Amino acid sequence: PDSVVMAAAAAAAVPTAEEVVAAVAALYAPVAVEGGGDEARRRANEWLGEFQRKRAAWDVAAQLLAGAASKPEQVVYFGVLTLYTKIRHDYRDLTPHTMLALRDSLLNFLIAYRTGPRYIVERICMAIAALAIHMESWQNAALQLLSCYGGYLPRWNCA
Repeated sequence: PDSVVMAAAAAAAVPTAEEVVAAVAALYAPVAVEGGGDEARRRANEWLGEFQRKRAAWDVAAQLLAGAASKPEQVVYFGVLTLYTKIRHDYRDLTPHTMLALRDSLLNFLIAYRTGPRYIVERICMAIAALAIHMESWQNAALQLLSCYGGYLPRWNCA
């Protein structure tokens, strides 16, 4: 019975940004020739997948992206990937006001990361596109993006 209660409590616990960073580090850590490297990666991957399904993942992902320039690329990528995943599957969690705030954050993040790395830029663009699909209030999103950000294209890492 105690293990069932502890498992339920662990599942209900709100993960912290620090826990997510540690799990991402475990996921991308070099695999040791001997030892439990593969098992640690499997557990980290499973934990991160469970984390992304939690409502708290919205806020923790935003925390991962705050001050992103000083964080490892894998952490930044996971933060953007989490937002993209949440937008695709859990957009109904968002109010119209939070959708606008998320859109503005993603657009600002896109400008900050416009020179790359490319895989992060692509995932930011995918998150923006997914959000645009769900935002009824964002009329003519593609035209607005080209109008506002088209001048950055020559400086973006698009090759």
